[in-house]
Amino acid sequence: MEQDQIFELFISHVSDHVKNELSFFELDKIMTEQKILELLWQPHSLEKLSFADMSSLWLLIQRDEFIKLQLLQDMKHIPRVYGFCGKFYAVEGVETLEQFSFSPFKKPMPWKKRLKTALDFLELTQEFSKTLLGKLHHCDIQPGNFGITKAARVVAIDIDTVFHSKQMKDFLEQPTCESDKQCDFFDCMSACNVTEHQCSRNILTNNLQVRQISY
Repeated sequence: MEQDQIFELFISHVSDHVKNELSFFELDKIMTEQKILELLWQPHSLEKLSFADMSSLWLLIQRDEFIKLQLLQDMKHIPRVYGFCGKFYAVEGVETLEQFSFSPFKKPMPWKKRLKTALDFLELTQEFSKTLLGKLHHCDIQPGNFGITKAARVVAIDIDTVFHSKQMKDFLEQPTCESDKQCDFFDCMSACNVTEHQCSRNILTNNLQVRQISY
């Protein structure tokens, strides 16, 4: 098999894998298979993609978090991916919000920094409502899953539990229920159809409401 044929086959396999992993089968309506590969391989050029690189990228995309990070690199509140080697990748360093949590044994975050952080969170919720993958839902809101960069930018640093709307609806409609409280997936919640005793695809929480529930 010629190298060009192998490359085309690899692109197709990567595209199919990403769509299956994210349950986002309309992705090819938004971008070409070539563009998907370009985003996953950024900041490197596809012109230098070797067989070893293909093997490395295949290992990397077995992790949902890596796929999401790379596809969402244009977002302000997603940490930058600096590079990767083998199955490991380097992400922008941050201070987690756990380090700024209120405690009698810790110095509180300065008022101006708290205000900037709060405004950044509001901006994050707005940014998550309209992304390349559609509306995103963060279902594990806790201080350790967010950080502040050296540029004082709030970012979501653990996005394993960030899902687009279709994924979220698929997860939430599965359990049987007697009330809405039983229709939860981490911090996200849907409505219970009490007649059929089945959780519905009607999502009750948004990212801002999830924060209100969690704190």
